This record gives sequence, C-alpha cells and structure tokens, in this order.
Amino acid sequence: MKPWSPNQKKYVSKDVGRSENALDLFLHRHRNDPRLLTKKNLLVQVLQKKFKDIACFTPTRSFFNDVQMGQKRYWAIYKGLEVITEEELIRIANYLEVTLEGVYEARQTILW
Repeated sequence: MKPWSPNQKKYVSKDVGRSENALDLFLHRHRNDPRLLTKKNLLVQVLQKKFKDIACFTPTRSFFNDVQMGQKRYWAIYKGLEVITEEELIRIANYLEVTLEGVYEARQTILW
C-alpha cells in the first residue's frame, strides 16, 4: 500500500474530528502503519505463539541486546517493511522460549 496522501489525511482527520498530527500520533502509538504489507509476517506469528495479544509485548533494551538486533530493524520487520532472516527468527524464538517446531509451523504456507 502507498502512504496516505495529504488529502486522505485531511479527510480522515475531519471525519474523526482530530488534527492531522493527532491522527499520525495515534497511528504511531498503536503501531499501525498505512504501508503495512499483506504478506506473511513471521515475527508477528512467533509473537502470537507466545502471547495471546501481541500488544502486550514491549521489547526492552535487554531483548535487543540478547537477539542482537536494533530497534529500527525490529520495528521495520514488525511493520512488514523488511523481511526477517532465519538467524534473527531463531534468536527471537530462543529468547521468547518458543520451540523450533512453533517457528517452523509459523513458516508453513497454507496449501488449501
């Protein structure tokens, strides 16, 4: 998807009754991005294996140090802007104590 145009932001902000800046901040706060891709996000699926609601997980500095990943890289993967590597996926699964079976189950594609 393309980023929202200024006209679209104005239309939505008028409809909601908030300013454009308030709308941008709301989308950022709730981790919503209009550029989300529709392809399978393995990071989100691994998080769903561990947590019922993935919004409950907030990565900390120790998480980033243990999985050897930066904040920008993590959020780009989370939002679907970049693809996670297999090594990163395994390090995150080990940190969250998700079994490798759960990781490979997340990687499976639906055939039917």
